[in-house]
Amino acid sequence: SGAKGSKSAESKSAESKSAESKSAEPKSAEAKSAESKSAQSKSPKASKGSESWVGTNIGNDPEEARSRNVAIGVLGVMTLLWILFGGASFTSDRHRPDTATFSFRGQDGYRGKQVFQAYSCMDCHTIVGNGAYFAPDLTFVYRDLGPAWLEAFLGSAGTWPTKAAVDMRINAQRQAGELNVASVDEYYTRYPHALERVTNRGGRSTIMPNLQFQANEIPALIAFFAYSSAINTQEWPPQVRATPGAVARFHAAYGRGAVTAATASTASTSTASASSDPVARGRQTAQDIGCLACHSTDGSSRVGPTWKGLSGSSVPLEGGSTVTADEAYLRTSILDSRAQIVRGFAPTMPPYEGMLNDDQVSDLVAYIQSLR
Repeated sequence: SGAKGSKSAESKSAESKSAESKSAEPKSAEAKSAESKSAQSKSPKASKGSESWVGTNIGNDPEEARSRNVAIGVLGVMTLLWILFGGASFTSDRHRPDTATFSFRGQDGYRGKQVFQAYSCMDCHTIVGNGAYFAPDLTFVYRDLGPAWLEAFLGSAGTWPTKAAVDMRINAQRQAGELNVASVDEYYTRYPHALERVTNRGGRSTIMPNLQFQANEIPALIAFFAYSSAINTQEWPPQVRATPGAVARFHAAYGRGAVTAATASTASTSTASASSDPVARGRQTAQDIGCLACHSTDGSSRVGPTWKGLSGSSVPLEGGSTVTADEAYLRTSILDSRAQIVRGFAPTMPPYEGMLNDDQVSDLVAYIQSLR
C-alpha cells in the first residue's frame, strides 16, 4: 500500500511537468489569430460605443460650430471685397495709356521713358508718384506748359526760356504740323502756365544743370511727358496751397511783381538803345531767343561752343575736318545748325531757318564778330 501511493504521486508530478512543458511551447500563428478574433468578437459593443461617442462629441460641440461659422463668414466677406476692389481696379477710367501711343517728331513715349531713366531725372524730380522731392513734380508738365516751352527749356535747362524763344518754337511746330493751334496767343491760352513762366522767369538762371541731350532725346522726353499727363492719377499730385503767412514771407524776401517789372524795364531800355547799333541789336536778339543759355561770351564751356574769339578762328568738326569761322560759316551755323557739328558738342541746337529774318541773322553775326 505504501509503495502504490508513492508511485501515484510520482505519476502526477510527471503529468504536471508535461503540462508545463506544453504551455511553454510558442503558440502557432493560427492560434494567435484565433485568439485575436475571439477577443474582438467579445467586445463589439464597447468598440462601437466608443467610436460613436467621439463622433458625437466633435460634431455637436456648440463652441466649435460657432467658430467654424465665423471663419466661413470672414472668408466670404474677404472674397467679396477682393472681387469688388479687383473689379474697380480695372475700370475704364483707371486704364493707364500705352507709352508707345504717344509720339513727338518720330520719337515715342517709351523711348522718352528710357531717356528719363538714363539721365537719372528721378534723383531730383517726382513723376506719377515716384522719385525725389528736390525739384518740381513733372507728372503734368506737358499739360501745363506744352511742347513748345518744353523744347525751348530742355535744350538749355540752365536758363528759363524767354517768350521770344518759346514763340519761335510755337511757330516752327505749327508749320511742321506738330502743334494744333492757330496762333501764338492760342498756345498761351491752352497752356497758361507757359505764359506765366516766360513772363516772370524768362532769361533768368535756374538751378538745373545744362544736360547735353542728343538731338532725338528732347522729342522723346516730350512724348514721355505727354504720356504721363494723360494718366488718371486720381488727383495726384496734391495742389499746393500757400498760407497767407508763407505768401507774406515770400513777398518780403523777393518783392511783389519785381520780376515782371525788371523784365519790362530791361526790354524798354534795350529797345531804345539797340535801334541803330547792329551789335547791340544782335546782343538783344541773343538774349531774347535764349542763345546765351548755351553759348558763353567769356570763354567758359556750356552746352554749345563759346562765342568769345569764335569769329575768324579754326573750328574742329566731327569727322576730323576743320573750317574757318567766317561770316558765311556763322550764318550757316545759325540757320542750319546741324550742317556742321563742332567736335565734342551734341547737335541739340534747333535750326533757325524760317524763325529769324535776314536782319536778325546779320545782327547776331555782328555781335559774335565783336566778341574777340
